[in-house]
Amino acid sequence: MTTRRQPPRAVTIKDIAARCGVHFMTVSRALRGGTAVRASTAARIREAAARLGYDPENGHAARRLVARAGGAPVRNHVIGMFFPPNFVRNAYFADLFEGIVEELAPAGYSVHVIPTYAPEHPERMLAELPPVLRRGEIDGAIVTSWPEHMVEVLRQLRQVPHFADRPILSLLAEIPGCSPVLTDDHAGMYAATQHLLDLGHRSFMHGYADDPRFTSYERLRGITQACVERGLDPARHLFYYGLDWHSPLNRRMEKPLRDARREHPEITAVLAPNDFYAVQAARVHAGGCVQAQAQAHRPAFGTPQQFLRIGRLRAGRQRVQQR
Repeated sequence: MTTRRQPPRAVTIKDIAARCGVHFMTVSRALRGGTAVRASTAARIREAAARLGYDPENGHAARRLVARAGGAPVRNHVIGMFFPPNFVRNAYFADLFEGIVEELAPAGYSVHVIPTYAPEHPERMLAELPPVLRRGEIDGAIVTSWPEHMVEVLRQLRQVPHFADRPILSLLAEIPGCSPVLTDDHAGMYAATQHLLDLGHRSFMHGYADDPRFTSYERLRGITQACVERGLDPARHLFYYGLDWHSPLNRRMEKPLRDARREHPEITAVLAPNDFYAVQAARVHAGGCVQAQAQAHRPAFGTPQQFLRIGRLRAGRQRVQQR
């Protein structure tokens, strides 16, 4: 019969106090850098802590309880990310996630992904707060969902005593109670069109989103401005096709793209309404003659997929920096 191995016990400040022959509160003050402890004693305490393998994170739960009892804020170094449950299979959200994590990790923050909704299964939408939020273990949140999917959840979150006024960023649209970090749709689509014009394209298909959540007018204005500045008549060089809202989310660009190629074979470039649909366009035309481009803040060079990836990673990093 084998004996069950006991896990190693975490070193506490009381262990350090016993080693140094001082009170544990003296150890606490010394490790926090307090000036009320003599320099020689503080140095001896720090040396003992290092020798014993003391990790201050082991006492985080206790410090959190003390801070809460005194009404002081608690820093967990964890950011909650409200993402669709299938984001790992979605190039748009996967690159946003990567950009956010690459910015948070060097700052000592971890991420906690909170699945929000399944577009194809409305009954799976997040309806109540998970325990990690109710316990106040998140320092802030990043939301990548539409308002109709999040308003009730965020209302509940603002009522949680241990979260309440912590920062929440919304990335896709303005949501009450959140700080929006949105794209400049006019400048983005203007830059994307300029990039394609620089590559020699002169006939464009624009897949527009006839939906109030999308700022189609500003995007169209950016495309038109870029073409007019190059001496192109938008009526002859731009062709508009609405997204197929009857198709699944990941296939809404397929029908308009095929219709555009059949009706206007002179089209050589596609201007999608956003990065998500540009990825679909690039997938549909992989290996074909049509080049897909998404809106961006500045021109970038390389293949369409490289351009899209760079844009999303940059966006993810910038959104974290603006927290």
